[in-house]
Amino acid sequence: PYGIAPNPSSSATYIADFNNHRILNYLSGASTGTILAGGQGFGTNRSQLARPAGLHFDRDTNSLLIANYGGSNILRWKLGDTQWTVVAGHSNGTSGNTSTTLASPTNMIFDPMG
Repeated sequence: PYGIAPNPSSSATYIADFNNHRILNYLSGASTGTILAGGQGFGTNRSQLARPAGLHFDRDTNSLLIANYGGSNILRWKLGDTQWTVVAGHSNGTSGNTSTTLASPTNMIFDPMG
């Protein structure tokens, strides 16, 4: 596990399971979690993750922002959805050093305005 993000509204905790390419949801007091996102193996299809590292829970959109290390992008996965949307980087996993690409992001930081 790499990243962790709490959900203060539901007392759930989300964990980025890096090498299993998924995000797990642990409810308060639970010793086992459920797959919330990914879990379809390594890949760049919209239902897959590629070594998720950093997490941030956005309560305004009820979604997780995921630093998708192996996909070289930042993704938004709304709770309850089965697919992600791209926030930054390319959806096909293209890595780079231009203003439109990322190279293996591990985390993200948000200012007080989100």
